[in-house]
Amino acid sequence: MANEILKGLIDIRESREVVLKKIFEFVQSFQHSQYRLFPQQNLSNLIQTRTGTSSDINLLLCLLLNEGGIPAKPVLTSTKFNGKLSQQFPILNQFNHLMVALLEKDSLLSFVDAVSPSTNYRLIPATHINYWGFMLDGKIAVG
Repeated sequence: MANEILKGLIDIRESREVVLKKIFEFVQSFQHSQYRLFPQQNLSNLIQTRTGTSSDINLLLCLLLNEGGIPAKPVLTSTKFNGKLSQQFPILNQFNHLMVALLEKDSLLSFVDAVSPSTNYRLIPATHINYWGFMLDGKIAVG
C-alpha cells in the first residue's frame, strides 16, 4: 500500500528534500483527532478516512519516508501539557505523543511532526518539544 501511494506522489530522481517535503505535505493533509501514543487504526482505514491520532499519522509518515529512501524512526515523546519525561525511569505513562526522527548525514538527527500546524516541515511546535524523547530503533538492550 505504501508503494502505491509513493508511486503517485514522488519521483525517485527527485532530491531528498523534495521527496521529504512531498511526503510530509501528503501526510500533513490528514485530519488530526487527538494525541495518542499507540496507533488506533490500521493503515488502510487511516488512508481511507484520512483522519487519525498523532501516532497514526506520524507512523504513516515514518513508513512512507523509509519506503521513499529517507531513513526515519519513530520517537516517543511528551507534549509540554503532559509534563516532563524522566530519563532515569522511562515508563509508558509519561509519553503521549509520537513524532519522527530523520537520520541525517554525519549521524545527526532532525525531527518532523506531521500533526504540526506549520507548513514548514522543519518547524516543530513549541508545545511538542519537551526536552527528551525515546527513539524506537528495533535494537534490544541486554543488561
